Amino acid sequence: RGGKEGRETGVIQQGATGSRTMEKKHLTYSRRTIRPDGGRDPSVRVIRKEAHASSVKGFETEGSREAVRFYMNAEKKALEATEREKKMMEILRADEKSRQESETKMLNRSLGIKMQEFEEEWLHKRKEMETHCASLLEAVNEKAEAQRHHFEEHVAAERIPPVKFSPLIRDMIKQGKKLAQAEMYNDVLLLHKRVEAGKMQEEESWKKSILDKQVRPGGGCWRHSNQPCVEMT
Repeated sequence: RGGKEGRETGVIQQGATGSRTMEKKHLTYSRRTIRPDGGRDPSVRVIRKEAHASSVKGFETEGSREAVRFYMNAEKKALEATEREKKMMEILRADEKSRQESETKMLNRSLGIKMQEFEEEWLHKRKEMETHCASLLEAVNEKAEAQRHHFEEHVAAERIPPVKFSPLIRDMIKQGKKLAQAEMYNDVLLLHKRVEAGKMQEEESWKKSILDKQVRPGGGCWRHSNQPCVEMT
């Protein structure tokens, strides 16, 4: 009896191990966990018990004819149980194969949907990141351009001496001060516009003339007003 229980325990443990292997390999559950009695025909156990009981009666019977009848009945029951079990296992295998194929299709369909959702989300995130990077790059370029322009203006201001306005501009400035003291504000405003326009024009002319003077006729030298000429390479 102890040996029988040990064999049954080993079979159960082996079945459990096989079940875990199936779950891991096929991403599914063993039939033992989803079918009553492991999916086996319950009548098989009953028939085998009847065969065993008939065999015991044949062994205990004294008459040979009666004993043979019990043994033949036991053999018939055993064959019937074996055939039933064989057919049931074929049905179980076919059913399990069909179920796993159906589950595989369902998993593949679900995987396809998940992959599509992932691709859409990834495309959306990628567009957001590209837009953000383009915005940052544009801001950096604008800042660099502003700094370059400021630096060029600073260098130009250091290189070009301040403009000396013409006598006409200086006279208009003096005249504007006198008009302001006389509270002739409309005339001051008109004169101020003329002065600003004239100053801007003379500043541009002054800068151009200075730059033209700082470049040699050969085009190879820059010279500051207070520094010697340095050849450009």
